[in-house]
Amino acid sequence: MDDHVFTYFIFNQLEARTTGPEATFRWDGQGWIGGKYNKLWFKSEGKVTSGKVSDGDHEVL
Repeated sequence: MDDHVFTYFIFNQLEARTTGPEATFRWDGQGWIGGKYNKLWFKSEGKVTSGKVSDGDHEVL
């Protein structure tokens, strides 16, 4: 009965700015997917400016 797969996602920052000549998008979040004992964790943060990812960090645990 403990073989269900669950997911959890949370974003601390999810922000877009479209004013001015450069549109920017920022994100910072984490989450997991898995069962009661075994989970795949991920963390991601970054920034996109004018369609280019200029800063980012992604982790899978």
